[in-house]
Amino acid sequence: MECLDSVADQDCGGFEWIIVDDASTDGSGEIINDWLWRNSAKLRAKAIAVEFIRHDRNIGFAATLNEIVQRATGDCLCGISCDDRLLPQRISTVRRTMESLPPGFVGGYGDAFLIDATGERTGARFIESHRTTPVIPQQPLFETLLAGNFIPAPSVALFRDVLLELGGYDESLPYEDYDLWLRLSRRYQLEPTDEPTLEYRIHGGNFHLKFQDWRQANYWIYRKHLDLPSGAARFLGNLKGILKHQQLTAQIRDDVLNLQPHNLPGWEKTRQAVWESDPGNLTAARGL
Repeated sequence: MECLDSVADQDCGGFEWIIVDDASTDGSGEIINDWLWRNSAKLRAKAIAVEFIRHDRNIGFAATLNEIVQRATGDCLCGISCDDRLLPQRISTVRRTMESLPPGFVGGYGDAFLIDATGERTGARFIESHRTTPVIPQQPLFETLLAGNFIPAPSVALFRDVLLELGGYDESLPYEDYDLWLRLSRRYQLEPTDEPTLEYRIHGGNFHLKFQDWRQANYWIYRKHLDLPSGAARFLGNLKGILKHQQLTAQIRDDVLNLQPHNLPGWEKTRQAVWESDPGNLTAARGL
């Protein structure tokens, strides 16, 4: 309810709002329907055009985001998860940012106030909790992002045509935003906004992936950037972490044994360690 109220209480109107219930089983669909009915007059008065989509089966977060990208009619997209809250100036800030972007910039991002499970602010912000310094990084972003994701996903606004050009979100990954930021920042830039325009809730559900899952997912994310020296180095470092913590999967092992990156120092030694990690399975290694 807080999330829905925060969108309806924006200091501007005249925008499209697509809400998706991805086959929830906790009654969220009925709650949203009831809220939309009770707030219909307010939404009409502010010219907020709402489309509520209910899935009969769960398709996952990335696939849901891709559906929204396809269905949206506006030029610019921004989002919010059900646990978070927009500040009243969020949409108007996005509009100002997108209308005044420098050449080569295709969207913007900003910081977020952290709130706890009860909705109280913790006193911290998202970026400072994901970096050693609270300073918003300067351009270009790609090299900084390789060290780790620090961008709160709900703070990002992008032109829809750029999302389509990039192929949308990768539905094969267990988390979708970091991969998109890396692919995006190789070609374009994002304009940072210093002042937070949303509140990001911290609770157990935010961390649905274990460190093991993060490393395994990052293998496939960094693999897309092997053509760059910095991307290759990050890929190799992450793979060494997988080996160190004994988190190698059969799929990653098979891929490593068939991968031939160019000019990657230390690759053969690491590849040999992958080979030796499962000496009983030689199928993927034959012919090397």
